[in-house]
Amino acid sequence: MNSSERINAIASKITCNSYLEVGVQAGITFNAINTISHKVAVDPEFVFDYKNYESENVKFFQVPSDAFFQSNKNKFDIIFFRRFA
Repeated sequence: MNSSERINAIASKITCNSYLEVGVQAGITFNAINTISHKVAVDPEFVFDYKNYESENVKFFQVPSDAFFQSNKNKFDIIFFRRFA
């Protein structure tokens, strides 16, 4: 089971309305999350055209995670933090 399958399975079993992914890069996991209505992606440099995926319920922040968390006031039901070397 890959990360997106695992996250979708967890979200389908609990009341889950919001998802944050930090370290999105190419968006493979983020864009495969389909069981959560409100999604937020954070990455200092997305490596895909994220504007094609943005909507009222799907937001992308092309900033370092420190900058995002300094101004974020939202709470999330599931957070996936991906660290790349």
